[in-house]
Amino acid sequence: TLTYTGTANDGTSYNSTTVPSKAGTYEVKATITDINYKLGLTTAPFVVARASATITNNLAASSDYNGSEVDVESAFELNHDEATLSYVITGNASTIKDAGTYYIAVSAAQSANYEEVSLENIKYVVNKIDPTLSYTGATNYTYSSGSSYTINDNDIETSNDDTGYEITIV
Repeated sequence: TLTYTGTANDGTSYNSTTVPSKAGTYEVKATITDINYKLGLTTAPFVVARASATITNNLAASSDYNGSEVDVESAFELNHDEATLSYVITGNASTIKDAGTYYIAVSAAQSANYEEVSLENIKYVVNKIDPTLSYTGATNYTYSSGSSYTINDNDIETSNDDTGYEITIV
């Protein structure tokens, strides 16, 4: 008969004839009760080691600027649910939105049954885009010596709702 005793890494005490499934430090005791043998008893320590944790990166390498934040959190998956993923973006930015190059670090702490894991320097690029400008003001003027013509900011529209464009008319 084999009896397993010990403590799992999460603090759970264990005493059973079933092999433990949680990582931890245990002792196995073997007892021989066959009538043909002298009573035999032996013990041996053993450890169930933490499993390797893995992070799956499903983040594309780049995207074109669209005015929305990149959903970094849904792009990474941890192979267990005993820890949560933590994210750090270059320069302590809390989001990726504007055009530029970002570097992301993703990590999960050690848990009772899994080792710590991290991915570093994951490069992500938000590409600049060319806005489409359209002019909605008057399009026909008649030349007149010494006359000037006015084009207002309201006469120019951009292809998206983002603000902050500086438009220079030359």
